[in-house]
Amino acid sequence: MTSERLGQLLNSLRIAESDVYKPLTTITRFASLMATYTKGFKIILQPNPNNGSLNDPVMTFLCMDSSLAMAPVFNSYKTVILTSGTMSPIEIYPKILNFKPFLNVSIEIELSRNSIQPIIITKGIDYSWLSSAYDSRNDREISKSYGRLLVDLSTIVPDGIVCFFPSYMYMEKIIREWN
Repeated sequence: MTSERLGQLLNSLRIAESDVYKPLTTITRFASLMATYTKGFKIILQPNPNNGSLNDPVMTFLCMDSSLAMAPVFNSYKTVILTSGTMSPIEIYPKILNFKPFLNVSIEIELSRNSIQPIIITKGIDYSWLSSAYDSRNDREISKSYGRLLVDLSTIVPDGIVCFFPSYMYMEKIIREWN
């Protein structure tokens, strides 16, 4: 429990400038988590989102087992209600989250109109070729064309737009360019 021990040490030494020790605190928390959980977690190394460099990667400790994350909720509360418009099929959630439901209800809803129209776009407003292929991701004209297309579509689509990207890193890059 290196994180707690470091906190106790900083308190006993009466160190007021705890911001100076924030990087060390982050490392000790990370080490404590890695030592505490041996199953259901993965360490993911990704290129730095600011510059795409592998020399300064971003390291993330991810919980890959949702039952571990939900266990404290189920242990702390007598009644837990899970509800969503997209939890389908609902029968899978007791298995994924490792619990026995008292009641499991799914309500079918019919929409009066088809409100979802998925489309794959390959050409922009100016008929330029659009692609999110890896080798064309640095083309600023493509990102500008995507942006113009979404802005134009948003003026005529009544309920909003959901835009999918092939990766979070590409999405963040495009959003930075648009901003």
